[in-house]
Parts: sequence; structure tokens; C-alpha cells
Amino acid sequence: MTFWFMHPTKSCVMPDLRKCCRGWKQAGMTLNKDKCKINKRSVNFVRHIVSDKGILPDAERTKAFIDMPRPENLHDVRKFLGVVNPFGKFSSKLSGLSQPIRELLKKDAQFVRGEVQEKAFNVVKHECLYGHCLARFDPNLETKVASDASKDGLGACLYHKQSDGEWKLVFCASKATTSTEQNYPPIEREALGATWACDTFANFLVGLKFTIETDHKPLISLLGQKDLNDLPPRIQRFRIRLMRYSYNIVHIPGKDLVVPDDLSRALCGNLPFTCGFKEEVTSYALFITPELPVTNSYLS
Repeated sequence: MTFWFMHPTKSCVMPDLRKCCRGWKQAGMTLNKDKCKINKRSVNFVRHIVSDKGILPDAERTKAFIDMPRPENLHDVRKFLGVVNPFGKFSSKLSGLSQPIRELLKKDAQFVRGEVQEKAFNVVKHECLYGHCLARFDPNLETKVASDASKDGLGACLYHKQSDGEWKLVFCASKATTSTEQNYPPIEREALGATWACDTFANFLVGLKFTIETDHKPLISLLGQKDLNDLPPRIQRFRIRLMRYSYNIVHIPGKDLVVPDDLSRALCGNLPFTCGFKEEVTSYALFITPELPVTNSYLS
């Protein structure tokens, strides 16, 4: 295990470091001095640069973009987008910037590497190298999740409220909708988007009180106030999936929900559910279903 200790003011390092060391000693932990980095402003950890300003990809990870050739065929396009996908969490603009390249993957689309695609290729590489600096996750800060849905995809952002009152991005994600989900009514697609956003950020949100922001006002009642037996079957299932979270849901005008809206319309790749999530939801639903005040016809 590598230990590092970072602090923006040198005068506060020693008292805090002594407190940490006392805690480790009481827990019976031993530290390797050669692996400890004391009073650092930034460190490389799990291929990320963690600093007092936030989190960014490290130089080794971005080197792949510097040396990567321009796509010459569909296989190269998929390969390039596969490298781009992990950087989606570092920039909320990446999905929109890469859209001209993604157009080449559409069915019956002719592969033409024109000026628009050439420009998008360069801009995407630049955004991956110098994109948005993420805030570090802190469970003690006020947290919110913003979600949006379009026919083609879902977008979600996780934010923290900083001490200066500014909301900073912790993570952003997008997902293409399936052919079945594209046929959902708009209200059910929006409910899917809010539910998927919470599931995607579950590791951050379980056990916290947080706010869900949506630009679809009916969701406030459907996902927050109405009884389960008054909901249509699909909305009921979304509510059941959300039962493990402690949240309140609020309406935000669409013009103020820019980033999730952009992510839902210009996708940066699919983010899978956390390992074992589907099995966990299934077992949880089977456990509570017999106790729900819902008729069998609604649950079918």
C-alpha cells in the first residue's frame, strides 16, 4: 500500500500527520517509509493525477492519444472511441465533440473522413488531454445528481457543493438507449434516466442523502410522492430500484440542465452497471415484493 499526505498549507502538515500516525498505530498498521510520500501537492495513483486542485488522467494514459493515428476505417473508429470512452468522466463536453466521428458508425453511413471529422479528431484529443478537472468525492459535502433523457440516450452528472457555494462536477456518464427503451413514452424514459443515474453512481450515493434534479416535472410526484399502487407497472419498478437511496427530487428548467442534456443527445459510450448490480436488484425486489401494497395485476 502506498501512502501519501497532501496539504495546501505547510504549517498544518505535522499536526494532521501525527494524528493520522496515531490512528494507524492504534489499528496495528505498519507503514513502509520508502513507499510514503509526505507533503506532496500531487501524486500519481491508479493512473490518475490526484492533486489539491482535483483529479486528471496521468501522462501515460494520455500518451496513447498523442501517438494514435487517425481512423482510416470503421475498425479504427471503434478503436479510437474505445480509447476515448474512459476519458468521458473528465469532460462533460467530450460526447458532443466526438459526435461527428460517431456518425461514421451509423448503419448505411458512408465512411468519409472529411474536414469535420478531421477537426473533431483533433479537438477530442485536446479535450481528453486538457479537459475538465474533476472535484474529489467527499461524503461530507452536499451532493446532487442531475439526469436527462432523449430518445437516443441517457445523461447523468454527479456534483458536490464546495465551500464557496459552487457546484463542481465529480463524475459524468452517458448511455445509449436500447431499441426497447427508445419506444418508452417520454415520462418513462425520463424516469429511466433518473434511476440509471443513481444506479451508475451507486458507490457514491448509497448511505447518503442527496438531491435528484430533473427537467421533467411529473417525476417529482411519480418518483417521490405517489403511492406505489397508484403507479403504472414500469414506473413501479423504477421506484423499487430507487428504494435503497435516500433522496429528494426537484424540478430544474431544461435550460439549466445543460450538461446531462448534452450527454443524453451526444453519447460518449455506455457505462456498465456495477458488478452484480442486476442480481442485487432482483434479489432485493423479490424480498420486498410480498410486502408491497400492490395488486398482482400491477406487478405483472
